[in-house]
Amino acid sequence: MAATTQTQRIFEVTAVVALWIALGIVLHLNVNAYLLLGIPLTAAFQWGVRRQPLRALWVREAMPFRLGAAGCAMAVALAAYPCYRLAKSLRAGGHSAEPLWCLAALAGVPAAAYALQNFRRDNFRHLGFCLGTAGLLGIVIMFVSALKMGMAHRGFEARASAGLTTMLLYMPLVFVQEEVTFRGAFDSHVQHPGDGRGNLTAVVVSALWGLWHIPVVLGQKPLLLLIPGLLAAHIVIGLPLSIAWRRSGNLFVPGVTHALVDAVRNALLL
Repeated sequence: MAATTQTQRIFEVTAVVALWIALGIVLHLNVNAYLLLGIPLTAAFQWGVRRQPLRALWVREAMPFRLGAAGCAMAVALAAYPCYRLAKSLRAGGHSAEPLWCLAALAGVPAAAYALQNFRRDNFRHLGFCLGTAGLLGIVIMFVSALKMGMAHRGFEARASAGLTTMLLYMPLVFVQEEVTFRGAFDSHVQHPGDGRGNLTAVVVSALWGLWHIPVVLGQKPLLLLIPGLLAAHIVIGLPLSIAWRRSGNLFVPGVTHALVDAVRNALLL
C-alpha cells in the first residue's frame, strides 16, 4: 500500500511538471515568464494536491508563521538589494522583466526570513554537507560549461560583482521559485517520513527537474542530445539537494546552495 501511494504521488508530480513544460513550449514562454509561471503553479500544487500550508514549503515542520525582532531584521536585510534593483529598474523605464524578478524576490523575503529564524544549530551540519556536495559539483559543472562555451573577457571585479548581486537577489528568490518547487513541494510530496526508496525518489525528482529545463534550452541542440546532459547534471546536483532538504527540513539549506551555484554561473557566463 505504501509503495502504491508513493507511486501515485510520483505520478502527480510528474503530471504537474509535464503540464509546466507543455505550457512553456506551446505558449513560447521566455525564460523569465517560464520561471515566474512556477509561482502560481507551486502555490496551487501545495494547496490543492498536497493540502499543506505554504509555510511547509520553507520549513517542513510548518511552525506558526511569526517573525520576531531577529526575523524582521533579517527580512529588512534581505529586502534591501531587491528594493534597490526595483527602484533602479523602474527609473530606467523600458519593458524588461527585471521589475517582475525584483517583485518576486520581495515576495520571497518573508519566507526566507521565516526559514532563517527557524534555522537550528544542527542545520549547519546539513548546510556544510549540501555546499560540499551539490554546491561543489554545481560549481564544477558551471566551470566546465564556461570553458566549453568560452568565457567573455571580463575582469575579476566585474565577475565578483555579477556573482555577489546574483546571490543577493536569488537568496529570497529561491523561496518562491524553482528550489521551493522541486524540493519544498515536489520532493516533500513524493517522499514522506517513513517511506522507503528514498534515494530512488530523490533521483526521480532530480530527473524531473532536469527535464523541466527543456523549454529553456530548446533549439540549442537536437532534443535527443540535450536530454542526457540535462538529466546527468541535474541528478548529480539534485540528489544531494533533496537529501539535505529531507535531513534539515529547512529550505535555506538547499536554497542558499542553489543560489550560490547560480551566482557562480552568472559570474562566469553573463
